[in-house]
Amino acid sequence: MNINTNIIQEKVEYRKSLSQIRSRIEKELKPALDQRIHETVLALPCVQKAESIFCFISFGSEVDTHALLQRLLADKKQLAVPRILHGQGIHAISFHRWDNLQPGELGILTPVSETQADFPIDVCITPGLGFTTRGERLGFGRGYYDRWFSANPSCYRLALAYECQVLPYLPADETDIRVNCIVTEQRLIEID
Repeated sequence: MNINTNIIQEKVEYRKSLSQIRSRIEKELKPALDQRIHETVLALPCVQKAESIFCFISFGSEVDTHALLQRLLADKKQLAVPRILHGQGIHAISFHRWDNLQPGELGILTPVSETQADFPIDVCITPGLGFTTRGERLGFGRGYYDRWFSANPSCYRLALAYECQVLPYLPADETDIRVNCIVTEQRLIEID
């Protein structure tokens, strides 16, 4: 078994474990944890100064982004949300209204429109299953965000996570792109 095969298998195991850990967060506690994360995000200078933000639409046990997106809309930010176009990866689609979304792959709300954002993205608020304090990110295994980050290197990469998702180690390889900052309900982790 070569190193690459070991990393792939290790990632599969970490994804399974982290998904289970995150899904065990009590539903009654989640809104308060999400609110703390939102408050920290909205106070960040990079978010306050940003004209445009690309933000994932939360699903399942992820940190909720619905209220955060509402607030960013109210703050008159230019917003984009992800749409996966098979064979083409992830695209930033302009977002103005909730009624322009419908359940897509896996039931995740997705823009009906295929009109890509025609503005440069300042900040990308990204999901993930796990993170390290060095900015390593373990996604869902399809590489969509890593490829998007590679194509948009000047975009500030901001991750939302619960503290239980931040680990001292995660398997990573040369295709994994680090985030610049992680916000949890307990702390702000800025990566050099």
